[in-house]
Amino acid sequence: MSKLPTILDAKKITYQERAQFYYVEYDTNVDQHFLQSLVSSDVHSILEVPCGTGRNVA
Repeated sequence: MSKLPTILDAKKITYQERAQFYYVEYDTNVDQHFLQSLVSSDVHSILEVPCGTGRNVA
């Protein structure tokens, strides 16, 4: 009987290896309307927290 692979059998990859595929993993824009609704004419600066692909930077 063959043993099913577990999470412990998975190859560990580095952050740099995984980052190459962020554009696939985070290929969505469902939050764009919400994020744009937070910006109004009285907003003078926005803090961009670098945690992802940077797709919200404009």
